[in-house]
Amino acid sequence: MTVWISIGVLVLLPGLQAHVASYSDWITLYQSRHWAQHPLPYLHQAMEYPVLLGWGVWLLTWVPGGETGFVLAKGFVMWICAVGIFRSLRQIAPRHAVWWAATPLLIVLATQNWDLWGILPFVAGFAAYERQRWTWAGVWLAVGTAVKLFPIIAWPFMVYALWKRGERRAARRLTVAAAGVWLAANLPTVLAAPAGWLWFWRFNAFRPLTGDLWTTIHVAGLLTTPEWNAVTLVLVLAVAGVALWGMFRGLGPREATAFVLVAFFSLNKVWSPQYMLWIFAMACVAEWPPWTLAILSVSGLMDWVNVYLMLLSLRLERAGKDLLTSWPLVYPWGVRLRYASMAVAAIGGHSVSGHQASPGGETTRRRSRMRSR
Repeated sequence: MTVWISIGVLVLLPGLQAHVASYSDWITLYQSRHWAQHPLPYLHQAMEYPVLLGWGVWLLTWVPGGETGFVLAKGFVMWICAVGIFRSLRQIAPRHAVWWAATPLLIVLATQNWDLWGILPFVAGFAAYERQRWTWAGVWLAVGTAVKLFPIIAWPFMVYALWKRGERRAARRLTVAAAGVWLAANLPTVLAAPAGWLWFWRFNAFRPLTGDLWTTIHVAGLLTTPEWNAVTLVLVLAVAGVALWGMFRGLGPREATAFVLVAFFSLNKVWSPQYMLWIFAMACVAEWPPWTLAILSVSGLMDWVNVYLMLLSLRLERAGKDLLTSWPLVYPWGVRLRYASMAVAAIGGHSVSGHQASPGGETTRRRSRMRSR
């Protein structure tokens, strides 16, 4: 894991940024947003991320060394997050923690954006939940939601599992802790810069469809962006309803969350290659079989190559060069392969694992193994 992330950081250092592998949102935003001058996020500078991520990035801009210092500091933080994810996985899925540490997805995706920062509290929330630390589970989910929003997907399934078992006090503790921490994280920015805080929601509401499932199947132009937002919401809620029905029949919150997370990223109007890290981490939490993790690793790397060769071809075209002019013809097939691999992995993961995770942290499958021994 340390080797993978070190490679990803090295190619981002200013003296080595000479090819498409050097692209990172870290660098793009550091340069375009003039972060070397330390503008206050949300107050003086627009930020299309939730508050804990925005303020965390701002703090790192104060590391000495300019862009080089910023890249090294960010790389160190991402390494800390990756180690924290590994430790949390060791508590709930020890065999799958090794897969997390070994996946080469970390070479290109750990330094692509700040997603490890949000994945850490996401996985830590499940680790706390499995150890029956309901308050801490809510705290971690709130922190993750205030960093990258996606961890909120786990909350209804954790609460429903507790409610279904009669643990209603635990469900309330988890919910109150999550709501309190999220409000505490957001309220100062809301009061100081309400328009800046709302920009995250406005930016994502009006962001157009790009490189996603809808574009690939040639239906992107049928509806306006707000209409696609509504379609996506309805479809994701329908999938969540199916997952809740599955929990009623014995599915655990880890498996339900993994199911909905894959559906959310598949149906989302925007795709970024680093989203595969969320799916991979959640597959480890849900203990999908190793062959599905191998598929996600390979397809994630292929998707990254496909996306950034497309980006490079557009850059070369604007520069008047003939290299990679045929890649736009290849790109849609790579996108189709992305969604096909995600579907195969998800179906394989749920059909093979299919065990119920209790809030006590031990799955029925593990109990069976213990009885056999």
